[in-house]
Amino acid sequence: MRKTFFICTLFICFLFVACSSEKQKVSYDSFISDMTNDGVIQKAEKEWWIGKYEFNNLAEQKKEIIIKNENFKCDYLHTYLSKNSPILLNVYRDIDKNAELYFNANNEEFVGVHFYEMLNDDYVKMADKENADSYAFETAKKIASQYIDIDMYEINISESLIPISSGENVTIYEYEFIRFLDGWPTSDRMYISITSKGDLRTLHVENVGLFEGKQNIFIDSTILNKSIETKLNSIYSKNYSYSYEIINQTLTFTPEEQLAIISQIELELIKNGDKHNTGVVLTTIINNQ
Repeated sequence: MRKTFFICTLFICFLFVACSSEKQKVSYDSFISDMTNDGVIQKAEKEWWIGKYEFNNLAEQKKEIIIKNENFKCDYLHTYLSKNSPILLNVYRDIDKNAELYFNANNEEFVGVHFYEMLNDDYVKMADKENADSYAFETAKKIASQYIDIDMYEINISESLIPISSGENVTIYEYEFIRFLDGWPTSDRMYISITSKGDLRTLHVENVGLFEGKQNIFIDSTILNKSIETKLNSIYSKNYSYSYEIINQTLTFTPEEQLAIISQIELELIKNGDKHNTGVVLTTIINNQ
């Protein structure tokens, strides 16, 4: 009987040690990845969030591609890290069509286009589409359906007025299709902008499918918030009293393929009675192993 009790006790101790060991492996480490240009923070610790430019010697220097029955002849510009993403993009420019085209640097798959000089004095004279907002929305959904199941994504809709040199404006309708995972907005999303004339201006699909097959992801909000508070305290508490608000958060992967949360944060700093508004972006690396 004593032997059985002793074995059971050892087994329980083993489970306790094992569980304690598992808990010790959990770590949520936050780093500065972007900041307001006001001198409060001098340097980012993880610069990949804001895009990292480089020159890819292995990239094709010239590329030809047909998009929507239109032929593009492009020259390579540079390579950069897509925002909120581990995806490297090769960027090409078609000077004749005033377009920048984006390709996944790993597989050369086409993932986006932006017509950067289409909004000129001649363009603004063109008539707007009747019911331009509805037309743009239906156009965006039609384009998005070529890449994603739009029923699996939430859509953020906004519009902006772009001033032209003539003093007139062109309305741009913007659509961001966002995939959520366990309640978290992810960087698996696509962005489309359509002008009030009914034309595509921008398409970005580089992050579509980033979380495919990765459904068993768990984020401990308590540990995450503690990591953010600890980091903010280390940045500001020595010189300021402060309050903060997390504006939005995005679940993504780092270039090293680590699970991460990107937090955009607004702060009010107080020093000697003076108040100062600022902001910071923190990347929290999630390690649940």
